[in-house]
Amino acid sequence: MCIRILAFLFFLNITSFIHAAEGKSTVPKVEPQRDVVVLTSKIIDSIRDVAPRCAAAAAPACLSAVAAVPAEKMDSRTVDGLLGDYIGGVFGTFVSIVTMIVVFLAWNTSRKTDYKSKAYQVFAEMLRTHEEILSSIQIGNAKGRDAIGHILSEFHFIYRATTAIAAVAGWDLKQRIDIAYTYTYYGPKLHTMKVLSQYAKPHLFQLNNTIAVKARKMSKRTQGRQFTGHQNRLAHYFRNLYAAYSFIESSKLNRKEKIALGKILRAKLSNYEQALLVLNIRSHLGKAWENGVLVNFYMPIKNVPEHFFEFDTEFEMKKQFPGVTFEWESAPIVHSTGWRLWN
Repeated sequence: MCIRILAFLFFLNITSFIHAAEGKSTVPKVEPQRDVVVLTSKIIDSIRDVAPRCAAAAAPACLSAVAAVPAEKMDSRTVDGLLGDYIGGVFGTFVSIVTMIVVFLAWNTSRKTDYKSKAYQVFAEMLRTHEEILSSIQIGNAKGRDAIGHILSEFHFIYRATTAIAAVAGWDLKQRIDIAYTYTYYGPKLHTMKVLSQYAKPHLFQLNNTIAVKARKMSKRTQGRQFTGHQNRLAHYFRNLYAAYSFIESSKLNRKEKIALGKILRAKLSNYEQALLVLNIRSHLGKAWENGVLVNFYMPIKNVPEHFFEFDTEFEMKKQFPGVTFEWESAPIVHSTGWRLWN
């Protein structure tokens, strides 16, 4: 740009520079272009301080421009042509920059749209996998969400058996839940006792026998599928559910889009499924859920009723999950007057 400006100024005023060197008048005698010459002289005077520094770099281009057009042919068309070249260069550069910015914005928008489309496709596949896993869970004649209800019933029985031993073993509420859920998950096996090795072995052995006797009694009615562990049914289920929430959290979607996907996934979970997730989180098997932000941010257990769990009066949902805003916390309260008030 600097070269173009200097070439234009040198072309219009080459005679003035020559005459200045000889001590003559600095105004070229081109009568038809007197106004232009006067204006050019003023411009030259204003940039006289800058010209020496740029002359060395612009000299080759300026001399070639002057040599290309003889002095006697410097009429108004030549000046207009040079001025048009100058204006075209300035506005052409501006248009090029604007075009580049628009192209970049269009590319960036297209890239984000493509990413969202792929992210939604992966999420939809995870939802489909969740339904397939859930429908494949079967205990006796119960399938899907009904089978989850059977697993919760097993936990209630095992927890009562655990509570009977806890009075002697000294297990607190969190430990009782951890032990009962672990036995529900793995069944009365030696492997379960190894997993729960931090607890006293004699007490675990007593609990193991109690559950094993119950399993034998139930074997004829349910083909041995109750009280024998559900690792093969629940491992894949929780792994896919955790992966789905982790995928949402690690994606490049904005906050509103993440919350929207989290709500869609939670809508897929029945109360029984969310209740089973609560027990999984409170045991050592669900530490990954508590270590992150998934529970408090996406609240996958939001819809569990306040008094859903009746296995222990000490267990209160709000105390266990103070960071979760449950559905029943914002539910309407009907007073005797008939007015509906909200918490």
